[in-house]
Amino acid sequence: MNLEKAKVDILIPTYNREQYIGPCIDSILNQTFKDIKIIIYDDGSTDKTKQIIENYQKTNSNIQYIRGVENKGVSFARNILLENSSGDYIAWQDSDDISNPYRIEKSLNYIQHTKVDILFTDMIFYHDGASYRRSKTLSKVNIYKYTNRKGLVNNMNFATAFFNSKLKNYKFDEELLRKEDVKWISSLIKNKVRFGYLESPLYYCRRHSGRLTYTK
Repeated sequence: MNLEKAKVDILIPTYNREQYIGPCIDSILNQTFKDIKIIIYDDGSTDKTKQIIENYQKTNSNIQYIRGVENKGVSFARNILLENSSGDYIAWQDSDDISNPYRIEKSLNYIQHTKVDILFTDMIFYHDGASYRRSKTLSKVNIYKYTNRKGLVNNMNFATAFFNSKLKNYKFDEELLRKEDVKWISSLIKNKVRFGYLESPLYYCRRHSGRLTYTK
């Protein structure tokens, strides 16, 4: 597919993120690659998250906002987002994190050049001005030998996932309130999905006391 013709959906699950959702959306609107649709699923927020997102919608027609009545958990939210996606490629984004302006452009170039099904990138963790770069990279290991959480987490940064839309058929286990990413990635490994890793810190993960996106 020609790069200029590709359409990318960025999927954002959120819950009570009034402090962070604005900068998160701004980082996507400021991407160098522009043909992006932002799909946000609000899992029943009780703060001002809804108002903030709706204000963005007034000036940005590429934002789709779906609001749940009650909090049903991260796996449910991710499945709703996948069902509403129609782009050629999909990227995850946590609602308290930031994407580098070149994230989508570089990820799209990489995945189209290498023909992998899904790729991950390095990320920067930051908190109160302090940051560090994750040192272990997927390109230096054999992904197919990893079947446990330790191996997966050490060598993949799930939040940075950028993948072909054909993988949207892989669903999340809605009985899991945590670690749903590990089971999802494990199913990809089991089915011999082609992985790639871009050794560039294109994603900024915010560390804070309420890091878990969902509480129940």
